[in-house]
Amino acid sequence: MLAFYLNNKSFAVDEDNSVKLTWRNPACNFDSFPGDVGLGINIPANDINRTILGNPEDFERYAKENTREFEGFEIHFSGVLLMAGTLIIKTADNESYNCWLRSNTGNIGEEHREKYIYDSISFKQQKVFQNKSDYDPDVDEYACPGVYNPDFFKEKGQKVPVIKMVENPSYGKLIIEFKWSHILKIDDREYIPETVESEDLTEAFLRYSGWQVNAKNEDGTIKAPKTSSDADAESVKNDLDVSVVSPMLFLNYAIKTLFKDAKFGIKENFIADDPDLKRLVIYHNFDINEIATTADRSFYKDFWDETYEGIYEDHTPRARSVGNRINLVGRQVNTFYYKELFPPIKLKEFILSVQNLLNVFFHFQPNRRIVNIIDRESVFTSASIDISKYLDGNWQLEDKKDSSLKFVYEHDGDDLIFNEQWADLTDYRLNEKEPVDTWDELEQIDNPEMDEIRFVRETNTYVQYKLWLLENTDEETGENTQEKYIGWRHLSIGFQHAFYNHGKDETEEIKTEFSTLVGEESAETRQMGNMRSEQFEYSSFTPRLLFYNGNNTGAYQTSNLSLDFEQETTGLLEKRWRYWSRFWATRQPVSCKAHFPLGVLDHVLNNIYRKFKSREGEFIIEEITTEFGTNQIGATEIKGYKMNYSPRVYSLEDAWDVNDVIWVDETIDMTGAERFFPLVID
Repeated sequence: MLAFYLNNKSFAVDEDNSVKLTWRNPACNFDSFPGDVGLGINIPANDINRTILGNPEDFERYAKENTREFEGFEIHFSGVLLMAGTLIIKTADNESYNCWLRSNTGNIGEEHREKYIYDSISFKQQKVFQNKSDYDPDVDEYACPGVYNPDFFKEKGQKVPVIKMVENPSYGKLIIEFKWSHILKIDDREYIPETVESEDLTEAFLRYSGWQVNAKNEDGTIKAPKTSSDADAESVKNDLDVSVVSPMLFLNYAIKTLFKDAKFGIKENFIADDPDLKRLVIYHNFDINEIATTADRSFYKDFWDETYEGIYEDHTPRARSVGNRINLVGRQVNTFYYKELFPPIKLKEFILSVQNLLNVFFHFQPNRRIVNIIDRESVFTSASIDISKYLDGNWQLEDKKDSSLKFVYEHDGDDLIFNEQWADLTDYRLNEKEPVDTWDELEQIDNPEMDEIRFVRETNTYVQYKLWLLENTDEETGENTQEKYIGWRHLSIGFQHAFYNHGKDETEEIKTEFSTLVGEESAETRQMGNMRSEQFEYSSFTPRLLFYNGNNTGAYQTSNLSLDFEQETTGLLEKRWRYWSRFWATRQPVSCKAHFPLGVLDHVLNNIYRKFKSREGEFIIEEITTEFGTNQIGATEIKGYKMNYSPRVYSLEDAWDVNDVIWVDETIDMTGAERFFPLVID
């Protein structure tokens, strides 16, 4: 029997009551959380139900647009919980409440999708930094991979003049040198000193840490000294031991914590079980060092520069600032907050970006606060569930897809490496030819075509054969000169938006907000960082991932997997999207009806992401809809995609009636024909 409950209180409903429930497969969604829904819920406005929901006449006074929501609503049939979530009343009058049900999965999207992940309660707790020579993704919450970043303190701190060695434009040329007399000689100085302007913190960071975020001590631990110096620029540059300490949270830990704070547990977790994916960390540009300053008694006050004439001559000028001079500055690592380590990304985009990059999906078990993180590729390798005897009639086949899949990154434009060296090659793909291993091999290509593109494996770059102008300044005259060249020229670094089944009329985008950093062995970036100081402007950063490769090292790849989609043997397309991309680009929509007993329906719902078997072949469910009456289960409508298809084979007993009239137009198995006719059929 069909029954409705709100926080264990039973509703009194009509005998002809019904509801239509729809469940969706999360594996088939790339841009939303596919929450389950219950539609057509009509609850009589009798005395019993009014005590539970309130008087419908009062709705307009207390709720916007006559809508009210009630958490803890459940739909049962014969004692089995079909769906639970929030009852949403759209309209109500003296006769009834017209409602629909948003499932608990949908509630997650409604309640948390617009929240930034750093707002999760667990990330606001104070933490003490644990300094180790190595971190374990199975035990630790974060790791400290080294990242080379010479721009971390750019535009932070005081300006100082420094001497840099720069390329000598006269190297190898004849010059006149005067010692005791004029001497004509070849200039053998490859580099010459030049005074340039820098920041005191940048130079101190270079001196002590080699511009390495999470620089290591000799024992492998992270450099995190307690240090101080006078506050003037020269003292900071020469005496302050500047390190940047940036613990990066393991992606798996962040996901588990987000769901824990949303009161969901994780049962199956492919990210935690995979030896490469569990090593992913979330990159950020924040230094957890605490900044301390000491001021002396030198008092300072200045005023707005204003002049007054006439009657305003005696006007008192307005003060602009007052304060004491800072004479000491110090840095040390102590406590910090995880919320400081996240990019500004909302929960919905975060979860979808994880799914669309790593080819996993989040399956919320029906009516339980449990989520499974499933590998999409496993759908093809796991056993199918046979439901053929419950299907009614034949499949209805729609036109087969033949589309291009475009896997889209969101690179960080504030990283100067990507800003200056990366370009979107989507519109150049038709000019791309076979890759080469080295730059030297480019010179061996016979008769290259103008504008053709090659990928150079050793440097992970794309080059283009083209004309270009080289501009120089004549050293003797100071005039600008131009020279024309033809050959191979840098076009872009790798990490391109990737394609499967490229060149089709229809293109479907699978987008992720995540990207990564360059550096095959060790990560590199040129991005301004953030400090625990209100003195400096916030430097934005976008979501990026790295693999923690042990011993406080990290990069965009391991020996088995690369975050570059197009790496030939270890890229995401090859290692994480091999089966699903082929299936999704050429999927064929199908539909049919089924009559499921209640227990079978419950089993199908709990395994909705798996592949199923019918007489015609295997298929994946996209969504199923079942209408329940007071005392009956209606037909279930199934929409999905076929994985393989073979028309049903009928025997002669199925195919012919007593008058020998064929009533099917599909394949007939002629085995046993001799029982009907004394002849041999070839």
